[in-house]
Amino acid sequence: MKHDQFIQGKLLFDPVDLTKKHGLQSTWKKNVIAVIDDEDFCGYFAWFIKKRYNLKIVEPIRGAHLTIVNDKLVDDVDATERKYSRSKSMFNGKVIDITYDLDIRTDGKYWWFKARSNEAVMVRQHIGLNPTPYFGLHLTVGRVEGREFEKEHGKYVHRLIKRYGI
Repeated sequence: MKHDQFIQGKLLFDPVDLTKKHGLQSTWKKNVIAVIDDEDFCGYFAWFIKKRYNLKIVEPIRGAHLTIVNDKLVDDVDATERKYSRSKSMFNGKVIDITYDLDIRTDGKYWWFKARSNEAVMVRQHIGLNPTPYFGLHLTVGRVEGREFEKEHGKYVHRLIKRYGI
């Protein structure tokens, strides 16, 4: 059974580099995110994960957001760059609607919700990218952080969820 929820996010093209990895990738990778203006979003769901699975979840460094573009521009880079710049001038700062399913997902390390947004798909198409990102649209709640025990416990929980659908 699906339990769709609705939230809004503000489009942000080329978010500020927050890590050394971001800085190194910024020369060849384009990023567009929809920032969720709810500082409690990740913490709220991290609390449930802690209560249910005894896992400490660390929020994403950019806070709650929907990743729309996290791509290397490969085909006709100049044309795609022009489309990207035009899209940035048209859509940067625009508020979009996001629907997400409360059936939380994990790979043992990261925790997220599947998400949908017609406007996010439109932005990707306007840039000239495939409408569906490689990892699909999703809202990341956070990741398991801590000592090796916590990381192993996260993998164990993932195996249980896969096996028993809990």
